[in-house]
Amino acid sequence: MRSTDLHFVLNQRACLFYCGLYLLLICGCSGEEGPPLYKVSGTVKLDGAPLEKGAIVFDADGDGAIPSQGGITDGHFEFESTAGNKIVRIYSTRESDEKGPYGEPVSVSIVPRKYGTDSTMKEVVKEEENVYSFDLES
Repeated sequence: MRSTDLHFVLNQRACLFYCGLYLLLICGCSGEEGPPLYKVSGTVKLDGAPLEKGAIVFDADGDGAIPSQGGITDGHFEFESTAGNKIVRIYSTRESDEKGPYGEPVSVSIVPRKYGTDSTMKEVVKEEENVYSFDLES
């Protein structure tokens, strides 16, 4: 068997494996309803001004709650989340004047890590509409 034939057989087997895995995931996830979701909305300000754009994550806080996330536009966010204890993480970046190794623009975070990766902000999503306000400082 030539090496090109072997590559074709291996690629074909890999394709079949991943297609089968995909079908299992689709079939396994369909038909079951997940936990109920509740509306969360609010505002995010950085140094007193609405955060122009970013993302907000309501991460599970150890009680088996499912994490959820939404976008921030002009200081406002709105999405749905499961009920439970959450750690709130907020992220936003902007392009810097730096260039990457291939000349691409480099993004830098404008929200301090203490509100993102290292966040200790906690909220509880209740079985009702939930409205929050986050005032961040650089």
